[in-house]
Amino acid sequence: MTAQRYEAHHGRMVRCYAERFATVDLAFRAAVASSPAAVAVVDGDRSVSYRELDDLVDKAGRGLLGSGVAQGDRIAVMLANSLEVAIAVLATARIGAVLVPIGTRLRRPEIEHMLHDSAATALIFDAAFEGELPPPTDGLPPHDRRFRVGDGAGASLPFAALLADPRRWRRLRSPRTTSSASFTPRARRAGPRARC
Repeated sequence: MTAQRYEAHHGRMVRCYAERFATVDLAFRAAVASSPAAVAVVDGDRSVSYRELDDLVDKAGRGLLGSGVAQGDRIAVMLANSLEVAIAVLATARIGAVLVPIGTRLRRPEIEHMLHDSAATALIFDAAFEGELPPPTDGLPPHDRRFRVGDGAGASLPFAALLADPRRWRRLRSPRTTSSASFTPRARRAGPRARC
């Protein structure tokens, strides 16, 4: 049996595994290192290995940073199970942002509340839900930080835009702890590291 211990989380004592990865990204990177050629995700007729998924996550992370999302920002994700949701969740973890999952059965009032309440700065969504999204007013993600998966006619950007290769960003490095990340543009160093 794996060793466990009690830790204080949100005012409660919770039983946790004693030996575990500090971040989701570190756990994913360990999986990539141990089995890079193994199949990581199968989505219909699409199949990607851990190495390929790691590359897609890195590109999406650079795309999010390039769009203006910063460490500690909230990224809302409204996607059904797919390759893109795996990329979005892992890229969010990689850049040190906070994932805000939005259920695909919610409608405009609930979605608007979640976006306002979470102060999400970006939104990744399925094009099928574009009609339910509130307009980008004050406090909601702007069009240039809304990324749609699938075909759509709105002002949002295609998810593929996140996967473009903006060469101004270095390869993303994993945070050494759960409280900081080390992502730096080549031209200038970002401000002090945020503490979660």
